[in-house]
Amino acid sequence: MKQVLKILLSIFLFSYTSFAIHAKIHNPCCNKPCLGPCDGYPFLLPRSQGQNAVRNLMGWQQFLYRPNIESTNGAFAITMEYNKSMRAERIAEFYFGNQLANHNTIVIQGSGVQTRHPKAWVADYFGLPKDFRSEVHFNPTIDNFMVDIHLYIGLDDWFKGGYFRVHSPLTHTRWKFHMTECVRNFGTNPISFEPGYMGPNFVTRDTLPYSFSQVMFGQATRSNLAAIEPITFGDMKTPMCYGKFPICPLTKTMLADIHMALGWNHVKNCYHIGGCINMVFPTGTRPNACHLFEPIIGNGKHFELGFGLTGSWIFWQSDIHENRYLGLWAEATFNHLFKACQKRSFDFFCKPNSRYMLLEEFGKSDGKLKGNSTTAKYQYKSNLIPAINLTSLTVKSSITLQTDMVFKFGYVRDNWGIDVGYNFWARTSECFSCISCIAKDKYALKGDAWLYGEVLVPNGEESQTFGPFALSNSNSNAKINCVGTLDNPIPGFYEIEETSYELRQIGNPDNPLNISLPPVFIKQENINTCKSPSAITHKIFLHINYAWHDRCDERWVPFLGFGGSLELDHTGGVECCACNITCDNTCDNNCNNNFNNNCKCKKRAGVSQWGAWIKGGLSFD
Repeated sequence: MKQVLKILLSIFLFSYTSFAIHAKIHNPCCNKPCLGPCDGYPFLLPRSQGQNAVRNLMGWQQFLYRPNIESTNGAFAITMEYNKSMRAERIAEFYFGNQLANHNTIVIQGSGVQTRHPKAWVADYFGLPKDFRSEVHFNPTIDNFMVDIHLYIGLDDWFKGGYFRVHSPLTHTRWKFHMTECVRNFGTNPISFEPGYMGPNFVTRDTLPYSFSQVMFGQATRSNLAAIEPITFGDMKTPMCYGKFPICPLTKTMLADIHMALGWNHVKNCYHIGGCINMVFPTGTRPNACHLFEPIIGNGKHFELGFGLTGSWIFWQSDIHENRYLGLWAEATFNHLFKACQKRSFDFFCKPNSRYMLLEEFGKSDGKLKGNSTTAKYQYKSNLIPAINLTSLTVKSSITLQTDMVFKFGYVRDNWGIDVGYNFWARTSECFSCISCIAKDKYALKGDAWLYGEVLVPNGEESQTFGPFALSNSNSNAKINCVGTLDNPIPGFYEIEETSYELRQIGNPDNPLNISLPPVFIKQENINTCKSPSAITHKIFLHINYAWHDRCDERWVPFLGFGGSLELDHTGGVECCACNITCDNTCDNNCNNNFNNNCKCKKRAGVSQWGAWIKGGLSFD
């Protein structure tokens, strides 16, 4: 019996060791260590609703591993389960990192606010006035209701100890972002943006969004609250298409995955050892990046292949009553998740949440824009673009290893049974390949750069105004919380009839304008497509079961039980407040510097949740 116990412990330890080794394997496609523990990550892939070793084992183990069976046998079970996430602050931290102020809140303030919060997102990027101020609070939750149909067939009449099992949960999932906004200042200036800042003309307050929530939801303007339409402003022609913040709950209903296993068990009266080959066919949702908090069913459309190990040991059994015993059971699966095509949104390196900034589109210069005597090669082409529209890319994602293992004590007394145990689930970080590309020398970060200027041409005793003329400005050091400074500034001139005139701010001839010569463009390597974080959760559970063994027809034994679980995500705690998020810090090419050295937590992608279920079924010989 000691040997059996050693084997069960070996299964458990092998799971931990395999995950630890695979988690540290160097993969060339993922050699981008720029996701710090203080950074937000734009996509959450929680544990699949179909991946649940507890549900697979609890309540019916007495019907699965039976000695001295020579014919086809098995069991059929239906489990109805409800899960609800906990620790909403951890989910918010996962998405936004240390950009959050206190209590899961993002501060939104315009560039003209005098005493800006150091973590405040720049309101200008969302078409909100320069004096706009608000706080946006999040309390994200995930609910899952599942009906899992599970069939186990012992193939002993074909080959001794063989079995086949298949299950798939029909899942209804509901993701609530619970976003609420408190607007402190809607913007008091009727002229929100001066000519040349967001377009060639004035941008008035009544043409802009009413709040940050409306921008992220694509809703109304202040003058037309009943309208539901995409938000654009100034030179923006295309609204935000990805990463929108859902105001209402988002729901999906479909099969999560189809899990199949073909295996073999060596069964004796008081123990069993076995193994199997696992296959998972994805039937759930495919990530499309339309919403930040998008509902996910299944494993992200990954096909899975792997193996499993099982074992049990009945270490005490009544000498008088055969159906009174106490034992240990263990199961573990190890699967590789193959490449799946998905749509993902990404930030720029060293700029957390920068996907929500503004970009300018550039093209070839008209040959008349100059910096001193040097002709500009590129010029702004009257198009502002939400950065997320550019950084939402088609990728192929794969996961090296996912392990799910359960270790439990089970006690059976006649018709009653009780299970108490622990479940460990983990997966390594993702790898991306076949990433779609962006155009070269075409897009740049705007920050607070001026887009247009004008010139004054002497005309007798007075001067004549010409313009507006598109500039070549960029602010590559801008971030979501600051507008940055002009790249490569040099006094700007515009040529009219072979004479160059100094560029000035539109409507403000006393304010000469610099231009970027050259502007700094967004490159493919600036997009932070680094691997997503790994995930680990720990679960404890309890299940009580009743089986009608005393029926006249013992070939068919119905059973029914109920139970609950508590699952906690594995992180080192949130201590990211000391990270530097100002525009002053810089990063090297690998982003592998001291940017996040003050952050002591390790970023994980697990979700804490509690669950309750009812499981019933029928065994047969």
